[in-house]
Amino acid sequence: MKKLTTILCSVLIAASALAQNPDSTYRYFLWGGIESKTKPKERENHYRVTFYKGNPTALDKFKYDETVPDPSTYDVGVKIGETVWATRNVDEFGKFAANPQDAGKFYQWNCKVAWSATEEIVTGWEATPSTGTTWEKANNPCPTGWRVPTKEEQEALIATGGTWTSTYNDSSVAGYMFGSGNNRLFFPAAGYRTNGGALFNAGSYGYYWSSTDNGSIYAYYLYFYSDNAGMTDNFRASGRFVRCVKE
Repeated sequence: MKKLTTILCSVLIAASALAQNPDSTYRYFLWGGIESKTKPKERENHYRVTFYKGNPTALDKFKYDETVPDPSTYDVGVKIGETVWATRNVDEFGKFAANPQDAGKFYQWNCKVAWSATEEIVTGWEATPSTGTTWEKANNPCPTGWRVPTKEEQEALIATGGTWTSTYNDSSVAGYMFGSGNNRLFFPAAGYRTNGGALFNAGSYGYYWSSTDNGSIYAYYLYFYSDNAGMTDNFRASGRFVRCVKE
């Protein structure tokens, strides 16, 4: 409520000037109340403030006429080939991480429990591999409308090419950029957890589950490091990250 009040106050201050300009009917704001000087791109997280004729300082003279999507469950996505990929990893079950460079949480294959990406040792790790022949819908950690990619979708992503970066977006986070041109995705290299729960290779390797199994105790995943990206399999009880695709 405090944030909304602050936004409303800033809108009222500028309302009088905008009301004099018929080309300034709208002011646009990104999620969190940050004003955008230009109209946001289609589907970008934003809302719009509408000004009406009359007294521009009255609260009943404007309204919010677009719903603000929740960034923890909404993602613009990037289409590469025939697949739309989320721009961020999964964090807590059913939620995206805040930024593309954030690791999010580890998941064991076909399981819904989220595990820390930073603690060296975790307690309560389940060493018994999950059952099933695919990542079941009930255990899907992606937000509504998204799912864990298949092995074939990950292979297609790798085939588009990519490059390693050690300082994504001027941060200290290393990882891999897949795709080309404007259709590019960053995957942070945040390591994995062994089938005993220990953290390994954080900062130098990235490991991302597919929904495709390979026998009763293994499943396929995408991996990358500074010189290469590829596919292989490993124990379902190990912990890896999830990058969702659009259903």
